[in-house]
This record gives sequence, structure tokens and C-alpha cells, in this order.
Amino acid sequence: MSGFGSVKDEFNSADIDELVADQEVGLSGASTHGNTALTPADTWVQVPTTAPASSYVLKVSKENEDGVMRWSLDNTTSPATVGERMWVDEASVVLAANQVIYFASSNDGDDVRWSTKII
Repeated sequence: MSGFGSVKDEFNSADIDELVADQEVGLSGASTHGNTALTPADTWVQVPTTAPASSYVLKVSKENEDGVMRWSLDNTTSPATVGERMWVDEASVVLAANQVIYFASSNDGDDVRWSTKII
């Protein structure tokens, strides 16, 4: 896996098997799901809204994208000047407990859909 954390362009059962093998743990905990509006424009929004207290798999996908959507590992700078462009329609990453990713868009009203699963 490559990219930020362990990013994949697609997320399917084979990817879960790989995550389980890499982490030598099973998917065992609770799942959460949500849709986060990236509003106002050019403002970082954390995904998921509440980070799990255990390591987890986060899957994100573009729900609506009229502007330039970006992601970052922190929210300390302006999305217009820093942040990687979200160039895939969906991605997955393994995150440590209490960690999040930040998203922003140049358009008020773009959305990110997300799901988490404890590992």
C-alpha cells in the first residue's frame, strides 16, 4: 500500500484481507459512517467527526465535488496554499487511535462520505 498511511484507490474484501495480514489483527470492532459537508469553502474539516479510540480503517469517497477538494494530515495552514489534491474518487487508510484526516474544498457545499472500522 502507498500514499498517506495505507491508501488504496479501491477498497474491497481483498484489501481488507491485506490489511488484516499486514497488521496481524482482525477487523473486530464497531463501524461508524457519515457524510461531512466541506463548508465553509477553503476551511479544513476533520474526518471522521470523532476519531475512534483504537486503530481503525477509514474509507473516504467524494460525495459531491464542484470545487477543488484537498486533504491534509493537519489543519494549521490554508487549504488554498497547502494540501494534496484529492484526485481519486475514493481511498482507504489505516489510522492510529485518535487520528483524523482533514478535508477542504474551494466550493462551499462539497461533501465527503466516510466509514470507519476498528481493527
